[in-house]
Amino acid sequence: MSGFSEINLFTLALVFGCAVIPVLIVGSLVLCQARGSSRGARWALPALIILGAVVSVMWLLDLLLVIANPI
Repeated sequence: MSGFSEINLFTLALVFGCAVIPVLIVGSLVLCQARGSSRGARWALPALIILGAVVSVMWLLDLLLVIANPI
């Protein structure tokens, strides 16, 4: 059962990192261009930095779980 949950966490982190992050980056860049770079950049860049840090930590924790408990 623990192997099943580790694979799910790892897959979730991989899908989130590979699919959602580029969409958020492109969306924030489009918003910055549409609204003027000074308004959009105020919240877009810090939000992306925080989101990137959260995804990186989640990815590293999942990787450590898979390494520590191989199936």
